[in-house]
Amino acid sequence: MVARYPTGKGPYDQRLGYSGVPGFIDSLQQHGFVLSQRASLTKRHAEFIDMGMFPIYRVKAQAGLDLRDRKDRVLYHMRYPQRFYRNFQEIPKVVVDTLLFIEDRQLLDPDAVRRNPAVEWDRLGRAVLDLGISVFNSNHHVQGGSTLATQMEKFRHSPRGLTKNPREKLRQMFSAALRAYSGGEHTVSSRRRIALDYMNSVPLAALPGFGEISGLGDGLWGYFKADFDRVNDLLRGQGRGQFAELEERAQAYRQVLSLFLAHRRPSDYLGNDPRPLRRQVDRYLPVLHKQRIIDTDLYQAASRVDAQYTRETPRSQATSFVARKASDSIRTELLSLLDVPSLYDLDRLDMVVSTSLDREAQRGITEFLAQLATPELVKQRKLIGRRLLSERQDLSKIIYSFTLYQSLGEVNHLRVQTDSLDRPFNVNAGGKLDLGSTAKLRTLLSYLELIAETYSRYSKFDRSELKSVLNSSLDPLTNWVVSQLRTERISSLEELLSAAMLRGYSASPREKFFTAGGLHTFGNFNKRHNSQVLTVEQALRHSVNLPFIRIMRDIVSHLIYRTHGVSLRSIRRMPKDQRVEYLRRFALYEGERFLASYLKEYRKHRLPLEVFRQHTGNSRERFASVYSIVEQRPSATGLDRFLERHFDQKLIERVQIDKLYDKYFVQVDNLSDRAYLAKVHPLELWLAGYLSQHPRASYDQILDASRQARIDAYTWLFETKSRSKQDQRIRIALEREAFVELHRRWQRVGYPHSSLVPSYATALGTSADTPAALAELMGILLNDGQRLPIRTINRIQIAQNTPYEAQFDLRQVTAEQVVH
Repeated sequence: MVARYPTGKGPYDQRLGYSGVPGFIDSLQQHGFVLSQRASLTKRHAEFIDMGMFPIYRVKAQAGLDLRDRKDRVLYHMRYPQRFYRNFQEIPKVVVDTLLFIEDRQLLDPDAVRRNPAVEWDRLGRAVLDLGISVFNSNHHVQGGSTLATQMEKFRHSPRGLTKNPREKLRQMFSAALRAYSGGEHTVSSRRRIALDYMNSVPLAALPGFGEISGLGDGLWGYFKADFDRVNDLLRGQGRGQFAELEERAQAYRQVLSLFLAHRRPSDYLGNDPRPLRRQVDRYLPVLHKQRIIDTDLYQAASRVDAQYTRETPRSQATSFVARKASDSIRTELLSLLDVPSLYDLDRLDMVVSTSLDREAQRGITEFLAQLATPELVKQRKLIGRRLLSERQDLSKIIYSFTLYQSLGEVNHLRVQTDSLDRPFNVNAGGKLDLGSTAKLRTLLSYLELIAETYSRYSKFDRSELKSVLNSSLDPLTNWVVSQLRTERISSLEELLSAAMLRGYSASPREKFFTAGGLHTFGNFNKRHNSQVLTVEQALRHSVNLPFIRIMRDIVSHLIYRTHGVSLRSIRRMPKDQRVEYLRRFALYEGERFLASYLKEYRKHRLPLEVFRQHTGNSRERFASVYSIVEQRPSATGLDRFLERHFDQKLIERVQIDKLYDKYFVQVDNLSDRAYLAKVHPLELWLAGYLSQHPRASYDQILDASRQARIDAYTWLFETKSRSKQDQRIRIALEREAFVELHRRWQRVGYPHSSLVPSYATALGTSADTPAALAELMGILLNDGQRLPIRTINRIQIAQNTPYEAQFDLRQVTAEQVVH
């Protein structure tokens, strides 16, 4: 199979994505797609391209992104240019005649049925002669020699749409000629198609808020706010009322002529000053009248009217964000799949994407959610009541979201994803919502999973072995499982899990919990639960907070015991070397948090030392501490110059300089002591010094360079005689690592975010979640613990009916067992 892709930077090839196809192939294959079909070229065509010519095929006048639902119905349809002529017969004769007079007068000569549209010999001869004269006379104007056919090859396929040298011009001419004769030796239809394609694709600079303008239709809409259909009706003589029609027709003609002339220098002529373009139009009108392109009435009317040129981007028809939620979600996914920089670029790709969505279900549910803002429907659905909605509530401010998957075979197909928020934000998948009941469900799943794993470990032990295990320092979950196994009432995992759901947990809010680095208390939603002891099943059913805080504490304790072999109660009895290791981990983690907070402020300023100076006031003594960090070869003279430079004047006596030098370089030799003398945090002092020498350092570079500094900043912790302070920090470090492991487990069942907050409050929703992830979790539970692959995009077709065509289908993926 022979395939070739554009290697240059032709504007058309880049815009429609043809030059990016090799990159799309690599990116999509990395994301689980397979290249199922690809266009192939004949050997001769490939050889022709290898010689440097452009591929010969029917170039599309209009292309863009198509999203289709599971029944091939249109979800999203974008085309550029948006306004265009469908065939040659639609173009008013005066428009064709005007274009040909300006650009290529012999193109449609009816007597020359075999004419080569790529070359106009007399025009080319004049261009070559002008070029020769310009060598000796730099002021001589060089007349262009390009026909419409070669111009289109240029602005479609040549690098940056330019002709940089004679070789590029020859490539354009040969390619244009071969394209014209590809249908046979008679070229009348090919030449008409050239005129049609030129009208539809001539580049006309860009407009803010819209982007690149291509084609006469979008040019009229963008630069004159003119209705394309109305302009064509007027220029065909199909207007209304004789005098009004003539004035309006003249204005329409002047607008068309303006764009044909602006093509020569679009950025200049269509810039902020319309006067040069107006003067150019006024010069052409009498010539066009003399050549009988326009009649006397139209000439006189066009000479006195204005084209009403504007740089204000006309507004497209507004579309509700709610109506576009599903398609916008797919488009955002495509950005990642294709590695495309923006939605602007994505919408201009020649691409059809088949999705799993159902357009009619999406539309119906979206409309229903919108109706929930009406009091009548809310009352009808019995949504008003205690702990529901109230009659006084502003219903328009309530946001509803809905996600629906359908399980078919071993795949979950996304059918509907919508919400009632009329903003670009996707409520289902795009944010962090405190979903307390979801967090409790995830916590319960981890609780049962750990019990099942512990059962697997100890179920083969006999009673004497189980007794010896109980004599060790165990975490609460392991202790409970072993105790249950010793009773011999538990003969299977199912019985153990049932017993685990009936374990009692206190709902009392009076206990203080050490988590997330401090003591915290928690409350229940319903105070009647405060004095109760609830089973796990009851706590889940009524969504009671305190039992789940205690369940999370058991989970964290279990993960610490399983990973490190210590329980929270036995931290004090840790060996010294193990204690030191965990204190180092705490210092590195806590130091990173301090650095991040200081760096956030320092990044706002170009001169970090000025920020540090603001913190220390005008104290030269405290500012001298920075010099002790920055300078590799310190000296009293160097310190003097450093202070003079940053305080603009020399106000410190030599005796004082010597004292400062002695204080920071002789008496102390570590970061903590220097920071103590300067009355700042050691890591702020280190960061100020480091950034003064490495102002462009990345965050990762700062972390790497600060490793020893972060440990040095906590020298006091390693040296303190207070074991309780050390125990507290060790516990923080162990808890953080337990939440790293818990996060890995949650991700396995679809948790969407990159980390968990290391706090028992994660069981109540502090770490946030998304409705889409909740739907995936429920799917796992309903599918016997299997995580089925989620399918939103089934097929991607790129560059259909071109030499670059490629089709990608999603690779078949089997379900993964993620829960026992």
